[in-house]
Formats: sequence, C-alpha cells, structure tokens
Amino acid sequence: MVDKKMTPEELKWHRLHDPLVPNRIWGEAKKLSSEEKKRDDEFIKGAWASFEKHEKNNKN
Repeated sequence: MVDKKMTPEELKWHRLHDPLVPNRIWGEAKKLSSEEKKRDDEFIKGAWASFEKHEKNNKN
C-alpha cells in the first residue's frame, strides 16, 4: 500500500514490486515515447493528488 510518508526510494520500490500496480502506468513495461511518458506522469500526479485529498477528508 502506498503511504504518502514514503521516501522517493520506497515509492520506486513499491512501483516496481507491487503486483497490483500495472507496470504500464509506471512506464516500466516498455520504453515510452515522450508523449506517453508525459501522459503517465500526469496520471500519476492526478492519482496521488486524489489520494491525498481523500486522506485529508477522512481525517476530519
């Protein structure tokens, strides 16, 4: 499970080893074009922001 307190190294390990995270999302399955990489990066940022917002709302 991704924890927002994880270090970048821990997140990288998680992305590479968590079987529930599709490799395609993280760009590990193949070499992506710059456009595909940019799209994936935007998806990751959006997913992370959504996760943080959800966590913040659940604490209150």
